[in-house]
Amino acid sequence: MPSVISTNNIPLNALRAFEAAARLGSFKAAAAELFVTPAAVSQQVQALESYLGTSLFERLNRAVRLTATGAALASEVSAAFARLETALMAAAPAETRTRNTLVISAVPSFASRWLAPRLDRFQQRHPQIDLQLMSSETLVDLAADGHVDIALRYGPGPYGDLHAERLWFDDIVIPVCSPELRAKLPAGQAWLDESMPVTLLRVALPSSSRAAAERPGNVWTAWLAATGHATPAWLAAAESGPLYGVTHLAIEAAIAGRGIALAPRALVADDLAAGRLERVGTAAAPDVNSFWLLCRKENVDRPGIRAFADWIRGEIAAPYR
Repeated sequence: MPSVISTNNIPLNALRAFEAAARLGSFKAAAAELFVTPAAVSQQVQALESYLGTSLFERLNRAVRLTATGAALASEVSAAFARLETALMAAAPAETRTRNTLVISAVPSFASRWLAPRLDRFQQRHPQIDLQLMSSETLVDLAADGHVDIALRYGPGPYGDLHAERLWFDDIVIPVCSPELRAKLPAGQAWLDESMPVTLLRVALPSSSRAAAERPGNVWTAWLAATGHATPAWLAAAESGPLYGVTHLAIEAAIAGRGIALAPRALVADDLAAGRLERVGTAAAPDVNSFWLLCRKENVDRPGIRAFADWIRGEIAAPYR
C-alpha cells in the first residue's frame, strides 16, 4: 500500500478490471468484456487490493462476492468511468464518430443481469455496428447529450419529448433466494407468517417511486405494504437488512445465500431458469416502474437504433435462450 493515495499513482488498469468484475459479478464475465483472461482480471484486482490495503472481493469456491468496502467503491468507480467516457466523447471532433457507432447507456442492474450476457447475439447479427455500452446510475440527458444514442432506463415514465418504448408490460416484483436457503424456509406463503428467519436484502428505491413507499428508500417496505404484509415485525425486519445501492448486487448476495432479495421478475428470469435462484412463495407486487428504451424522436428510424430496438424485442420474446 502506498504511503499516499493520489491521482499520481492510481492503477487505472486495475480499476477498470475491478469495475467490470463488480458490475458483472464475475471475473470470467469481466475478462470477456475486457478481452483478457480471467487470471489477468484476478491479478489486476489483487493489485488494486494490495494498493488500497483492503479486500474488495470475497473469493468463494466458484464465485466472487463484493465486500462492503468493494461495493461502496464499485458504485463510485462505475460512475466516475461513465463521466470520464462522456467527457472524452464530448471533447472528440464529431467526424471521429462513424455512422455505424451505436452508444447505449444502461442502468447497471439491467446492463449486468440481462443485457451484457446477450449482446454477443446482437454483434453476431450486426457486425457492422460498433456497439459501445455505458453503465451508470447517473442518468444521461438524451435531449442535451448527442453522443448517447439509446438509453435503457428503469422508471415510471413518461419521458418528455423522447421516444419511449416500454420493454416489459405488467412485470411483477418477487422475492428470491438461493435454493439452499429456500429449502430451509417454510413452504408456500407460510414463510410470511413466521418470525423472520433470514436477512432481507434491501435496495434503495428509484427516486421517482419513493413517494409510493410507506417508508421511503426501501424496496421491502414498499413490497410489504403492496402485498398486505406490512406488520410491525416485518417492517422492523425490513429496516435491519444490509442496504445495497443497486439491485444486481442484492441479487448476487441472494445467489450466494446471504438472504432474500426483491427484484423485477425480468431481471431474475435467467437465474430462476438456471436454478441459481428460487422464488420464495407466490406473493408478488405489481412493478410500479418499468424498463424503457429511450431515444431522440428524430433518430427513431436511424438504421442502428432500429436494428437494436428490433433485436431487443426479439430477445424479450425468447428470454430463456
